[in-house]
Amino acid sequence: MANALACQDERQCRHHGLDALRDRHADIVPPKHRSDDGFVDIAFGKREPNERHVWKPSRPEANRLGGRTVVVIDDEEAILNAARALLEAWGCHVVTAASGLQALSTLSQCPRPPDLLLCDYRLSRGMNGVQAVRALRNEFNQEFPAILVTGDTAPQSLQELKASGLPVLHKPLEAQSLRQAMSLALSS
Repeated sequence: MANALACQDERQCRHHGLDALRDRHADIVPPKHRSDDGFVDIAFGKREPNERHVWKPSRPEANRLGGRTVVVIDDEEAILNAARALLEAWGCHVVTAASGLQALSTLSQCPRPPDLLLCDYRLSRGMNGVQAVRALRNEFNQEFPAILVTGDTAPQSLQELKASGLPVLHKPLEAQSLRQAMSLALSS
């Protein structure tokens, strides 16, 4: 199974939590993510010749996401690319950053805060996800919704996650769980 994110093998894709997305959601891939030969060729796409893939929202919460600006912070490019493709298919405007500092730099030019922040807990380059959320909220002086994503099971990390008071999703993620969590966060 080929993909644009070049997962070395199925184990690497599973490590990234992308296998569920790749296998179950090829039908939501917008045309701009298809190759010239008619194949879907992205992280969660299946290589099926000349098959038409059109995204149609199947759940009411998908419509609540349309037009929302979502910032995704993760230090793995494969995750950022897969998240961008999925969220754009749901109608979101997506800003990606490899670190909290990069997100701060990018968003400092924006006149308004994002609608939602999806942030990996374990980041490289100085801050973890909890710290990145705090820094971005301080930058905009606003408590916009945020969701942390983690595969971390260390007791100390889980304690910090719980103490943050932020919603937490555990890897691997199912697209439906992500969509529901985003809709809930945005409706709060």
